[in-house]
Amino acid sequence: MGYVVLIFGAAIFLVGVVMIGIPGIVLEPIRNRADSMGLYLLAVVARLILGAALIVHAPESGFPTVLQIIGWLSVTAAVGLLAMGRSRFRRLLDWAFGFAPKFGRIAGLAAAFFGMFLIYAVT
Repeated sequence: MGYVVLIFGAAIFLVGVVMIGIPGIVLEPIRNRADSMGLYLLAVVARLILGAALIVHAPESGFPTVLQIIGWLSVTAAVGLLAMGRSRFRRLLDWAFGFAPKFGRIAGLAAAFFGMFLIYAVT
């Protein structure tokens, strides 16, 4: 499971770095697919997989408690997205995109640091 966390960490880091430089490259494709069932399912499934991988791998990591907490938060977020449904998910995205012009690069920086933390925690 450590490899799953490592892959997620690398992907989150790379997306974060791109968002620091050119946020539109990441945000526009998401905005264009905000109504799609595929994006909604990807959001749910990715959180479930990452959460499960973090929970399972946490005891072997350098930060077991932190990774367990993040893992359970990720699983809870996936369940919350399922409970809210696709139409509310779309409204959540619309709300979040309202902040994108001001905070897109800051979110990219946070994502890059989070991705680096995941990589560091499992290596």
